[in-house]
Amino acid sequence: MEEAKRYVRNLGRFLPLTKAYVVGSVARGDFNVHSDIDVVVISDHLPTDPLDRAKMLYSLVTSRIEPKGFTGAEWATLLKKETP
Repeated sequence: MEEAKRYVRNLGRFLPLTKAYVVGSVARGDFNVHSDIDVVVISDHLPTDPLDRAKMLYSLVTSRIEPKGFTGAEWATLLKKETP
C-alpha cells in the first residue's frame, strides 16, 4: 500500500486527481510477492489519447505499480455497467 500511496502522491503533484483506488489482489488481500499493484486513477485532466494517457501514468512508475486512468465520466460509465 505504501508503494501505491507514494505513486499517487507523486502523480498528484502535476495532475489534479479526483480519486485513486487500489484494486485487484492487493485490495482483496490475496496478493503475493510477484503481484503487481493495480492503481485506478480518476482525473478529468488525463490526455484523451490512450497512448499519451499511458505514457503520463507510467512516467512515474518505479515499482510494481500498474496504473489505469479514467476521467470522471468514464469511471461513472464503468460503475453504471457494473464492470469488474
